[in-house]
Amino acid sequence: MVSRTTKEAPSQPVGLMPGPAPRAFAVLLQGPMYCAAPDCMLEYSSGCDAHKKPSGEDTSDVPRDKVGDVPYGEAAIYDCTVPNTIALTYDDGPYIYTRDLLDILDSFNVKATFFITGINSNKGAIDDPNYPWADLIRRMYNSGHQIASHTWSHQNLDQISASQRKQQMIRNEMAFRNIMGGFPTYMRPPYSSCSVASGCLGDMGDLGYHVTYFNLDTDDYNNDSPELIQRSKDIFDSYITQDGRPLLEIGHDVHGQTVYNLTGHMLRRLEGSGYRTVTVGECLGDPPANWYRWTSAPDDQSRGDKPPKGGKKFKPVKPPSPDGTCGTSYTCTGSGFGRCCSASGFCGNRALHCGKGCQKIGGVCSEDPSDSNKHTQFGKGNKKGSKKNIDHSPTHNISKEAENDEDKLGKTEDNKKAKEGNGRKDQNEDTAEHDDDQNTSREHHPGNEKDHEE
Repeated sequence: MVSRTTKEAPSQPVGLMPGPAPRAFAVLLQGPMYCAAPDCMLEYSSGCDAHKKPSGEDTSDVPRDKVGDVPYGEAAIYDCTVPNTIALTYDDGPYIYTRDLLDILDSFNVKATFFITGINSNKGAIDDPNYPWADLIRRMYNSGHQIASHTWSHQNLDQISASQRKQQMIRNEMAFRNIMGGFPTYMRPPYSSCSVASGCLGDMGDLGYHVTYFNLDTDDYNNDSPELIQRSKDIFDSYITQDGRPLLEIGHDVHGQTVYNLTGHMLRRLEGSGYRTVTVGECLGDPPANWYRWTSAPDDQSRGDKPPKGGKKFKPVKPPSPDGTCGTSYTCTGSGFGRCCSASGFCGNRALHCGKGCQKIGGVCSEDPSDSNKHTQFGKGNKKGSKKNIDHSPTHNISKEAENDEDKLGKTEDNKKAKEGNGRKDQNEDTAEHDDDQNTSREHHPGNEKDHEE
């Protein structure tokens, strides 16, 4: 029997009493770290970014027909029903690692399901044209991945009112509508918190949502370091059995180790296992036509109502490099060390990696290293590791990561500074290339401080 435990939601900060916050206290806590969802307390501040409303008409009046055999509302979903299927799912994104995650999934020719939050961790709204999130969501859809809702600002749905719950869903619908012309019928509650007692499950049913949980939790958000991620791999491996029981897995694309380490492991482990890797809708036998409510024609209708072609035989691909080396055995793609493989067999993103002598068998090659920078991971300077006091909130601890990495979110001035810094480093490129490659690897590897402690 699979244990269906729920994640503990963060409690109210110690020392904050109910009622309006004192003016001096409110001024003290101004700024992006305090105004960002999900931590900003909606009832006490008008400055919370979660109060931002997407443009366009409210979606409350969109018909909520309940079609198909998959239950809505109070009959929450924990398990897939189609034998020998596994649905890989990712919560809380899109984020700075999601582009590379899509590349990795493409390389294995599999489809996943993304439970998307509208605005959280100070990374901007998903439909804000100043950020790359809308393009990533369109890419997900056009590639055959399933898109689902994880609420607007990652609030605990059991701890807010019915009207606030509706607002959490409607605002995310509006953002999805602005991006793709419709919105999902599948959702996952933040913190796995949506009960009958609070009225949440009934509210989700009234809005026409399939409430989707999981029966395989890799605990990836507690193991986001090179030292700890093996725990998540072991958990996953323990579920892959010969009986082919359907599995509904949960992960988070806001964590570097999940994207660059755990995902590849899971997909390689599934090779020859007898499992088909599919979307949540497919693992429940639900036709793709039931996955969305369209309010207008999507921007790209190339998929139509054809089901995603997940579960095809895996293409043989080289695993991402574990140590920055590349060539016949490892690829730089998805490695965390850069996407180009230099003539000497090391991963990176600079001209000496991506230009003359670059090995296409080990990664991406481009004469303009900035082309590779656009699509690499953005883990520079992240300090990650074991979070002993973690509050079980996958998004709760990524705001600082977003602050450190915001130069990768299209900020022109920051990009200029980064290029100037690279230019200064390039003056020393005539020194031993091996040393330079290793330095580049340390710069670009998520959690590098932890990697090189020993």
